[in-house]
Amino acid sequence: MENKYLDGIDVTVTGEDSHFIVKYSEGDSTGECIYEMMNLKGKNKPINQTVYVMVSSEMGEIISTINKRHPLSETDMSLLSMEIRNDSLRNLTYHLEGGTTIGSPH
Repeated sequence: MENKYLDGIDVTVTGEDSHFIVKYSEGDSTGECIYEMMNLKGKNKPINQTVYVMVSSEMGEIISTINKRHPLSETDMSLLSMEIRNDSLRNLTYHLEGGTTIGSPH
C-alpha cells in the first residue's frame, strides 16, 4: 500500500533483541514508534508465535508537519493513524529481514 501522508518523510529503524524504534524525521520534526517482541504460546496446541507489538507512539511533531503541508480533517487523522501503524510495522519487518528500511516513498 502506497503512503499518502508519510510520503517524503525519512525513516530509520534501530534496536536489537526485543526492543525496536522506528524513527521518522523531516527537517526539525521527529517522531517514533516503539515496538517490543512478544512470544505467544498456544493454550490448546503447542504453537509458538513471535509478534511485535507497538507499545508507544510519539508522532505529534510529524503530524503537525503533515498538517501544515496539507490541513488534516478528522477522516484524514484516522487514515494517517492507520498509515503510521502500517508503515512503521512494514519498516520494522523489513529491517528484521535484513534490510535497512523501506522508507516512505519519495
